[in-house]
Amino acid sequence: MRGFLLGAVLALITPIVAVIGVLLVMPDMRHAAFRAAVEVPGFGVSFMLRRALLGHNFSNVNLWLNRQMDMVEEFAPGQNALLPGLIANVEFSIEKARSYREFAAIRPFLRRLVDFDPVLFPARIWLARSLMHDQPKAAMEHLEAAAKLASADERTYRLAIGLAVRENWNNELTKWCQRYNREQFGGPRPHTYETIFGGIGLQRMALEIIDASNKLHLIRKSDLQLNDRYTYDFIFHEPLAVKELRLHVNTVPGISIKIDDLHLYRDGLLVARIPGNDLTLTSWGGFHLTDGRVLATARDGEIVEIQPSNLRYGSLDRIDLTLAFERLGLISNRECVGMPLP
Repeated sequence: MRGFLLGAVLALITPIVAVIGVLLVMPDMRHAAFRAAVEVPGFGVSFMLRRALLGHNFSNVNLWLNRQMDMVEEFAPGQNALLPGLIANVEFSIEKARSYREFAAIRPFLRRLVDFDPVLFPARIWLARSLMHDQPKAAMEHLEAAAKLASADERTYRLAIGLAVRENWNNELTKWCQRYNREQFGGPRPHTYETIFGGIGLQRMALEIIDASNKLHLIRKSDLQLNDRYTYDFIFHEPLAVKELRLHVNTVPGISIKIDDLHLYRDGLLVARIPGNDLTLTSWGGFHLTDGRVLATARDGEIVEIQPSNLRYGSLDRIDLTLAFERLGLISNRECVGMPLP
């Protein structure tokens, strides 16, 4: 009997010891196991949310998001490894909400999320939307907070301008329209944001050069001028046999990009001037308008590939780009349309 019990204990302990040993000696396996463990709550709640959303039962959505919030709060204070899974489920749920009542149904959870992490930009936006119809002043307070967190993001202005129109707040309308046309600075982005810039704002761009040996060179600029035409010089460290050009712009949706001129230099001498109409442009996610502008729609910036129609770049040590960036309007009201470019 004693031998049987000993064997049973060993049978239970051996796999546990083996797993612990593997995790101790294999850091990659340990990391993978940890990541899998923190993803499990999000997957479980996601399944229940899908069932609730099929019937647009946002009361149940509020219930399940609060249960996941319980797990996040118990795991660790402040931002922690369980928070991204919660945010992903909130985003998935918010995308399905179509009426004021649906937004109001998840308001208790959204208040809790803002209290948990007051600097979480999307949470401020979501809570403001849920408050717009019956607590407009409270909604505007959260929009003010959101604008301080990421002042270039158009979602804040879209809600604030719509709220000012609905409530007939003319002074607020003028203020928010002017801010929308003026603001270029951003703030930290969520964990899903992935560009070469690492943050948001309408002041940064970069010229990517692929040389004849397919080596990548990147020249960054941080002086983008919004609602104006400006010539930006990109100076190489050494002459390069340029094969391809790509312009990376750290935009938010609703920005138009116009390339008016391309100047190519070598040893201080102008090699070629190419008007914008002679360039063939393609983009990774934008739309191309008949006047040559590229309309950026992505939240993770835009990439425009630049190809001259009847010319190869050749060996260069400097490229000047004459560019015009403009914020497009959020409302038909004249005050909310950016000043026209000269």
